[in-house]
Amino acid sequence: MASSVADQTLKHLLLRIVSGAASLIWWLLLAVVVLLALYAGIGRQVTQNINEYRSSIEQRLSSELGQPVSIGSLSSSWNWLDPTIVARDIVVVSENDRSDVAGSLKSVRIGLDFLASLMRLRIVFADFDADGLELTINQTPRGAVTVEGVDIPDPVASDLELWLDIAGEWLSDPSVKITRLDLGIRDANGTLRT
Repeated sequence: MASSVADQTLKHLLLRIVSGAASLIWWLLLAVVVLLALYAGIGRQVTQNINEYRSSIEQRLSSELGQPVSIGSLSSSWNWLDPTIVARDIVVVSENDRSDVAGSLKSVRIGLDFLASLMRLRIVFADFDADGLELTINQTPRGAVTVEGVDIPDPVASDLELWLDIAGEWLSDPSVKITRLDLGIRDANGTLRT
């Protein structure tokens, strides 16, 4: 009789533990679903009006490049939990001559892979596509080749491989797809060849 009471107590204790664990799992699952819904809802609200941030993004890019940058339009879309941002008609104007275009892009499409980013604990891009790149390479009278708007100081230029390794760690094997490339070459005499 004492053993049946002990068995009953043990069964009751095991049932309470299993019931508590099941309850905890359901509450954790509910919390994850709510967090994902908040992420998607707030993210969609913020990116819905992304074109309103265009001027501040232009200013930031201009200050980073040291040359005026203009963006025609910004838009966003979502595929499940993955946001995609598209920038159209990006123009980098020459620092010396405001009417001369240093480079331009018809569109840039950047898509984040949310689940891969979450699993790897770093930013993972599903898409990083550039379309319609127009760029002019300049040759100085001394024969050096430069790209206007791309000025890499010597300390950074010598450590470029290190910087690429760091970017690879943070961005998780980044790749960029460029379509429709129009490359011009301006020789030392100022003649432009496309």
